[in-house]
Amino acid sequence: MDQIYLDNNATTFMDPRVRDYMFEFSEARLGNPSNHLHEYGRNASRLLEEARLRVQESLGADAYRVVFVSGATEGLNLVVQSWAGGRTVLSCTEHKAVTEPVRLEPQVVAQ
Repeated sequence: MDQIYLDNNATTFMDPRVRDYMFEFSEARLGNPSNHLHEYGRNASRLLEEARLRVQESLGADAYRVVFVSGATEGLNLVVQSWAGGRTVLSCTEHKAVTEPVRLEPQVVAQ
């Protein structure tokens, strides 16, 4: 029996072109982009900035607004933290990755 996967909100298959491109970096182009003390880090930093510009250009956004995160929870936390000091109203259907950081804020209106 064939299976059909319907939870694409949680995870989804990666486009083969993206997978192949990422594989190249994980195998051949090592380096921490935050470490400029060696060539590996400088190259990684350059490649990361090139990727940021490509995303910025494709979205028509300012480059400084393009932020890469490791996953959805980190991204959601970044957004929630940017609301700090404002009033936040959430529905009961929000994901825990949204409700938990908001719950810790002092001005929670609803969860």
